[in-house]
Amino acid sequence: MFKLDMKMNPSTDELLKAVRKVEKQVLDDLSPYWRGGGKDAAAEEMTRIFATEGYGTWAPLSGKYAKWKQKRYPGKTILRREDAYFRALSWKRLNIGGNLFIALPDQMEWGVDLSWFEQKFRYPYPAVHEYGNKAGTLPARSIIPLAEESQHLENAITKSFTKYIEDKVRTELSTFLG
Repeated sequence: MFKLDMKMNPSTDELLKAVRKVEKQVLDDLSPYWRGGGKDAAAEEMTRIFATEGYGTWAPLSGKYAKWKQKRYPGKTILRREDAYFRALSWKRLNIGGNLFIALPDQMEWGVDLSWFEQKFRYPYPAVHEYGNKAGTLPARSIIPLAEESQHLENAITKSFTKYIEDKVRTELSTFLG
């Protein structure tokens, strides 16, 4: 009889120890993940929302304004006239004018700093675009609620978080393998 004895290297005990150590480290403070994959996933979703004009939900521009905008800003789509709002929400680099990003141990905050827009443009226009104006002449063209409900974003977060965990476990296991 021939017999082949196989053992795991690292052992199952070592593997379990590595996974539990990483689990504790990661779940105690998710902020490193938010600064990487979480931030990137949010920026990509914002880009998708702008590119699809709110997944096709945004009201079209008025005829008069559409003509004016086409003449002065050819090729610029809804909410992309000067791109300050777009850049603040969609660039992966942080500290872009108007971007708001806070990585906390248990959550990430992503959005726009209305005070920056107030200082630069003397008007916090992202809020008006999100909710519309009181006169009803500017319709709401929301971005944040679309992102919060986005299956694309949820899938991207899940995928990037899985990779983040796998990389952490792989790094921890390398200590056993030498």
